[in-house]
Amino acid sequence: MLEISVLMAQFSTNAIARNSHDYRTLGLGFANLGSLLMMMGVRYDSERGRNIAGVLAAILTGQAYLTSAIMAESLGPFARFEANRESMLRVMRNHHRVLCQAPEKEYEGLTVFPKGLDSAQCPRELMEAAGAVPGGPISERI
Repeated sequence: MLEISVLMAQFSTNAIARNSHDYRTLGLGFANLGSLLMMMGVRYDSERGRNIAGVLAAILTGQAYLTSAIMAESLGPFARFEANRESMLRVMRNHHRVLCQAPEKEYEGLTVFPKGLDSAQCPRELMEAAGAVPGGPISERI
């Protein structure tokens, strides 16, 4: 469905259209994150709130990478994949390091380091779901 959406879409500029075709970009968003936190009784501006948002971002990002890999099996990689292969894989490895609370020395090519997720501040089920998505299935396909 995503591939059809990109191919049939009307873009505001030629540059945006070209990038969408070259990189098979995905739009990810957080609808109702504030409502979710409020219903959970979690303050937006708290360590728990930030960690819940972070673990949800990990799930969305991991699933997006997995979906892209699955699409590439049938459609081939996006047009600019080979030129960006090493950079893309580095980004994916760094995303996984955030989830695993890796020390700064393990990150590749960063000068500003992300704050890792604190599993004590996240619901266990969300941490498990996040850990299940970005692992083996992606690395096996790329």
